[in-house]
Amino acid sequence: MEGRTRNHPGKSPRVSFIIGNYNGEGILSECIDSILKQTFRDYEIIMVDDASRDDSVLMVESKYPQVIILENVRNRGLPYSMNRGFHDASGEWIAFLNNDVVLKEDWLERMLENVERWEGERIFASHLLFYYDPEFINSTGGILNLAGYAWDRGIYLRDGEAKHPPYTFYPCGAAMLVHRELLEEVGPFDRRYKGYYEDVELGWRAHLLGYHVIYVPDAVALHRFSFSMGRLSPRKLYLAERNRLRAICKNFENETLKSLRGELVHLYLERMREMWEVKNANIMRRLAYLLRMLQALLWNLIFFPDTLRERKKVAGMRRVRDLDLIANGYIWNALSVPRMAENLQMRDYRPADISEIKRPKKVIGMKEGDEGYLGRGWHNRLCAPDGTYFRWTEREAVAWLLGRRPPRELKVSLLYAHPAEPSRLRISANGVELGRLAVEKLPSTYSFKLPREVGEKVEVRIVVENPFSPPEGHQADRGGEYGVAVSRLEIR
Repeated sequence: MEGRTRNHPGKSPRVSFIIGNYNGEGILSECIDSILKQTFRDYEIIMVDDASRDDSVLMVESKYPQVIILENVRNRGLPYSMNRGFHDASGEWIAFLNNDVVLKEDWLERMLENVERWEGERIFASHLLFYYDPEFINSTGGILNLAGYAWDRGIYLRDGEAKHPPYTFYPCGAAMLVHRELLEEVGPFDRRYKGYYEDVELGWRAHLLGYHVIYVPDAVALHRFSFSMGRLSPRKLYLAERNRLRAICKNFENETLKSLRGELVHLYLERMREMWEVKNANIMRRLAYLLRMLQALLWNLIFFPDTLRERKKVAGMRRVRDLDLIANGYIWNALSVPRMAENLQMRDYRPADISEIKRPKKVIGMKEGDEGYLGRGWHNRLCAPDGTYFRWTEREAVAWLLGRRPPRELKVSLLYAHPAEPSRLRISANGVELGRLAVEKLPSTYSFKLPREVGEKVEVRIVVENPFSPPEGHQADRGGEYGVAVSRLEIR
């Protein structure tokens, strides 16, 4: 039977800190010390040890008698430990921490100030910096896209380089503050996750209930990113992919899943290809990645009946539709695997020039398989609320169309453009300027006559004279210029 130590306080504190720990003897002291230095003092500390093989428990017992210790008799994973800590917590607010986090002294004070400021909200995210390089951001909250991929907003940006809006999709689980009533309403963390996506799903369910997740920029913490498992470990890949698949099956509506099923299969296969082509990895490492991807899929097939049961629970609590979350920008409408260390732009399977294109294609509808006809200057594929696929250009973007005989007309369909003024752009084919536009009415399709000398292979070039940066609050706020949103290119 899993038990706990003594020292539970008699008076209920305002906040309960819950630290999930596994083999954290070398880093726990700094985490606990940072809690004890908080300027706000009305709290308790609970550490849930997940059957560590080091002397974590002995160290905390001897050095920090005020810490309540719960011990799992076997390793159950972080979500189980957080649920167990919450069950024993007595605070009105629950501060979940990873053992590799160090809080600034006023972290809790700043969090609670925002609790008062954002009356009625129940979940708050930290401003996380990298422990070993605190000039750079680890997280300002989290982003989720239509493919179910989740990542930390602002990651790898220099601190202070960009402003991040207060609304975010989920709080990074390394350091977050959640109200007791919300946790009781959304239900426990999914213990089958073991690790990864439990924080994503917490934010997801909060949004389904009509709450917002609030990012607190002055509640600062330092995070030893991926201390426990490493950044590129096969096990981390397995858990993240496994839990992503389960999360989308549990939390998306039927209509959403049906509309995305082809894209999701395509992305899974594309992810397999990427794992095989990982740089600086030997053949055994690459095989391990592929096997872990297959294992993630197999696990979901085995536990699919359980996923369906959980899906019914989510459907029963839902108050907000998927379309509303997408239309309001809470779920980013991209269908791609995000790139963390660079702008979220298209992966490098683009051709370098038109000579690499072999098969004719008269229409680019920005759908799966069209990437091979796009050159430089395109952002990731997105999906409008009505199901139309599109891509934003940068200042300049190139695409290639091929016919079996010289075409006579080029059609360019635009969905969105500059948010504050008409977009001014030039369209050319094989270096011949076809026309200049000042885009005001959207969506619109523009037609251009092609001169005879263009030939069967057409290089379409779009140059936007007044590109813009993503507006504040836009989920694609990782830098880069935005020109116009193209939904279709066609030659006739």
